[in-house]
Amino acid sequence: MTTIAWDGVSLAADTQLSSADTIVGSTEKIIKLKANLWIATTGYHSETGIFKEWVLHGQPQNDKPKISEEFAAFILTSKGLFEYDFLLYPMEVTNKCAIGSGSDWAIAAMDFQCNAAAAVRYASQRDVYTNSIIQIVKASKRG
Repeated sequence: MTTIAWDGVSLAADTQLSSADTIVGSTEKIIKLKANLWIATTGYHSETGIFKEWVLHGQPQNDKPKISEEFAAFILTSKGLFEYDFLLYPMEVTNKCAIGSGSDWAIAAMDFQCNAAAAVRYASQRDVYTNSIIQIVKASKRG
């Protein structure tokens, strides 16, 4: 899986790509779709493409793709951060938050004043599905 954390200012994710219990490479997990529109996903890597296409088509609630229960995602826009689970219904995030296999570790680190990147880095020390090579995106001003 992975670890993606939000500290209210920045979105951070590790880059480890795993298959079952094997590290198979690395990949970007925070993806820019267009100006002020970013997605970050956890779960099966193949579902990132499905989610990306659905987002680019306006997230039609009457035409949701089937996604596994292991899937979770964030969408970061100039209006804020929104979390999605496999039901693909947006939930606005108003506090520090993390998703993925290392999310509990990342939340604990942020409870002790770590920023999102440091929280993911901490999770990488505890979660075998998270590495310490971190992507970071700072939020645009909300308007």
